[in-house]
Amino acid sequence: MKTPFEKIRSLVEKRNYFQELIQRQEAIVCKDDRDHLFSLMPKKIVDESDLQGIGVAIDSLPDKNGNIIGNFGIGEEKFVFHGSMTMQSFSEVTLSIDCDLFKLQRRTHVRLQIEPEVRLHLIITKYKGRSTYIEAQVSDISAGGARIHFPEFPVHSHPGIATARNPGLRAGEKFMCVVHPPSGKTIEVMCEVKHQLQSAVLGDEMDQFGCEFIELTPLVKNRLLAMSMDLQKKIVAGK
Repeated sequence: MKTPFEKIRSLVEKRNYFQELIQRQEAIVCKDDRDHLFSLMPKKIVDESDLQGIGVAIDSLPDKNGNIIGNFGIGEEKFVFHGSMTMQSFSEVTLSIDCDLFKLQRRTHVRLQIEPEVRLHLIITKYKGRSTYIEAQVSDISAGGARIHFPEFPVHSHPGIATARNPGLRAGEKFMCVVHPPSGKTIEVMCEVKHQLQSAVLGDEMDQFGCEFIELTPLVKNRLLAMSMDLQKKIVAGK
């Protein structure tokens, strides 16, 4: 996967970013290795090395110490980090400032480009009121949408069950699909086609469709965010 991340290496610079979060009273969205999704409201820096804050459940709070991945924004700049967390009490959390901190490209949702070896695809299950089983490959994805294309044959599904033929998508149309991320934790979501373009995929020119995830419940929003953070973790772990 191509990475939109720039690593912050200076401990002083990391400390300054977290100090600014405290001053702005900006929350950090976090996820631990057991898929607990929560917000961390930073309160103070202790011994110039740890950030103390209060955890607030988005779906649930962590119940033990461990590693977390987190996202936060300062103005137009977006950041992601991966580091160790210690539970001081039920909701009091301490984060090591000397974590892996990365600055991201400037956009509301971090859009991650997906290489073919990553097992990420979606299945269109309903289109124009009809049940379908059509596999689409994901070129890039974020918590807000995806860019998809249709290969000549299904890559991840049994050819006797799925097809990979474009059903005739057009801008403005909606379809229901199931996103299949590498974790295996599938997510059912409604999509709206926003635009169509022709571009090269593995050297071949083909139609690609920019799709927005719509009509999202809080639960689905959280699951999409967790999926995006899992993909971010794969990138930063290999950097």
